[in-house]
Amino acid sequence: SSPIAPAIAFFNLSSLSTSISELGCFSTTGCCSWTSTGFAFFTINAFGFLFAAIYKTFEIFPPSYQVILAPQFTHNFIQVTSQIFTIGFTIALPLFSVLLISDILLGFTAKMMPRMNIFTVALPVKIWIGLSLLAMLLPQLYTTIKSIFEKYLTSIITILGG
Repeated sequence: SSPIAPAIAFFNLSSLSTSISELGCFSTTGCCSWTSTGFAFFTINAFGFLFAAIYKTFEIFPPSYQVILAPQFTHNFIQVTSQIFTIGFTIALPLFSVLLISDILLGFTAKMMPRMNIFTVALPVKIWIGLSLLAMLLPQLYTTIKSIFEKYLTSIITILGG
């Protein structure tokens, strides 16, 4: 009775009985989780919701639908994308640079003491350095992020068409 009933008729539970080699699973537990996920997908009728959503999408936006963009859309989009890239570097560069320096110093340590297992030392040291640096930089990051949101909120609104 629904418009997507013929599409649903093509799906049955026999498609879930694929072999382990076809799934690419190397453990029984992994394949069981995939199989149980598939059974749950069909049990709760999720495929019906999926096809209904696809049908509604084509109902709202038919294939002949033409998207009309504002004349400044590409310029605004490129500008906001470059601003997002700059914001990411502004936030991540202090942590990245300190962790890079710590990696270089741990490399020198590994060269000076070859019998020491540097990997057992490096992980806790890097975690400690990262968390302590984050704790020290958090007040400055708060003010930076707050000013970024205040500064770039208008440009985000303009790209969205507001």
